[in-house]
Amino acid sequence: MTHDHFAVKLPYYKKAKSGDFNQDEMKKEYQELCTYLHSKMKKIETVDMKEFQELLGKLEVIGELLIKNHNLES
Repeated sequence: MTHDHFAVKLPYYKKAKSGDFNQDEMKKEYQELCTYLHSKMKKIETVDMKEFQELLGKLEVIGELLIKNHNLES
């Protein structure tokens, strides 16, 4: 993991901590990121490492927050 992977997570955690986490918006962003990742995987050797680390960091943090939020509602 790189700094780039972890740095992209902080704004999402700050948003969640401040109560600005919108479940529907995050689900939409998560889907968009998954679609984008899937398109990039077709030619993984052309992906820039920084972009790859940032993308996976965003997917990870949004996924974590969606799961946590779902578990709190259950």
